[in-house]
Amino acid sequence: MTGRVLLGPFLTRAEAARRGGLSAMTIHHRPDLLRVGGRTFKEAYFAFQFDRGGVRRDVGSVVLTLRPHFDDVTIADWLVMRTPVLSGYSPLAWLIRGGDLEAVLRAASVPDSMPSSLEAGPEVEPSRSISPSRSERVGRTGRLSRPRIPRPITGH
Repeated sequence: MTGRVLLGPFLTRAEAARRGGLSAMTIHHRPDLLRVGGRTFKEAYFAFQFDRGGVRRDVGSVVLTLRPHFDDVTIADWLVMRTPVLSGYSPLAWLIRGGDLEAVLRAASVPDSMPSSLEAGPEVEPSRSISPSRSERVGRTGRLSRPRIPRPITGH
């Protein structure tokens, strides 16, 4: 299986601005934030870029390092894919677990670390991620639904 992994939830520009404690115009022009869309539909921001303190600086540092060479979707995919360079953790999980940012930046410079397949599957640390807002968890029926949480990696 090949392709890209886009790990949600996603935030509108207004929601991202609220989480980041910034204006919607400022969020739109931040070079350290990944987004999808823009031409045919309004942009959406990956929620993993935010924590309770606002915009995650560690993720932003990785984005700024990779942005000259890769598009937003490729960077977002790489952040959630396991890599042997980080002992089998994804860069995002590595950072969430308190791993060294420098190790992630070194991993980004390893030529084969950019994902070309999904065989290993995505990895996140759901227990440390911010929880989605009520509006993100309400399904078509209008009832509150449980958020989809990726399966955790075992054996670490």
